[in-house]
Parts: sequence; C-alpha cells; structure tokens
Amino acid sequence: RGVSWVVRMCTVVWKRILANRKKVNVFYATETGHSKKFAKQAADALATIYKVNLNQLDSQEIYLQMSDANMSLFITSTFGSGEAPKMGLEFGAALKKAITVGGSSNDESMKNLTYRVFGLGSSLYPNIAAFGKFVHSSLGKLGGEAIYDLGIADDQEDQQAPFNTWLGRVFLGSAKKFGVTVTDEIIERTA
Repeated sequence: RGVSWVVRMCTVVWKRILANRKKVNVFYATETGHSKKFAKQAADALATIYKVNLNQLDSQEIYLQMSDANMSLFITSTFGSGEAPKMGLEFGAALKKAITVGGSSNDESMKNLTYRVFGLGSSLYPNIAAFGKFVHSSLGKLGGEAIYDLGIADDQEDQQAPFNTWLGRVFLGSAKKFGVTVTDEIIERTA
C-alpha cells in the first residue's frame, strides 16, 4: 500500500515537471530527406530539457504551433538555384507577403517568436542555403528574436560538423535564455 502511494505521487510530480517544460518546435523543409534527418537529431537532443514537437514546414497548424511555443527551430534545405523546397513554398510566400505589406506582421506568432535557423545547401550554386538565409532574415524583419546566428551546411563538405556546432549553441543558448539548468549528465546524453 505504501509503495503504491509513493509510485502515484512520483507519477503526479513527474507529470507536473513535464507539463512545466518549455515548448520547442522543430520545423523542417526538405526534398531529399537531409533536413528531416537533422531536424530529428535536434528534436531528440532538445527533448532532454524541453517539450519538443517535430513538424514539416507545411504543417497546417504552423502559426498556432509557433505562437504556442517558447522557441521554434527551422531546418531547411534549398532546392535548385535558391528556391524553397516544396514543403517550404507556402511558408516562404507568407513571409514575403508579410514583409511586402509593411515590414512587420500583425501575426503575433512571428512578432514574439524566438527562433533559430539552420540552412542546408550546396556551394555549387551561387547563393548557398538561400532559403534558410531568407527564413532567418525574414523572421528577424517581422519582429522575431534569433537566439544565435544562422547555421549553414554545404553538401559538398561535411554537413554534420557545422550542424553539431549549431545545435550545441542552440541547446546552451536557449537553456541560458529560459533559465534551464543544464547538468553535465544532460550534456552527455545529448552528445
């Protein structure tokens, strides 16, 4: 009887702890699957200290998810000579429209957005990671707050190393911003 009570209490406490975790979205747009792979890695690492949702950039609920989260990550490839991948076309058009209308957005999901962007591309094209660069600059113009500079990886080189550096900065920078204590044990689990 006593053990049952302890288990129930631990369960209640654990659920409260999980419910109070900061919410993070990881959005991705890809043609070949590379951005999705990196987005999954980011979601897995951040899930050690945050409540994480992983979604395609063309999610029907993207704006609701952005406004409901404490931070949103955007991991996107660039298709062809600088275009958005298919699943990023609608979001890219919405950003262009919001900027064109007046340089700011009435949409609170972008005005109060804390974000990070990682762009994948190829140095074989003149504007590497063009869509990632566009998303990063557009969110800033619309009032969002970038936690750290844009991360970029070139498919002509090792993409994992720059991604790992970027993700480490996201992890530690966001923990500092949100007042989350990060122990050596947590860092080891995310490595």
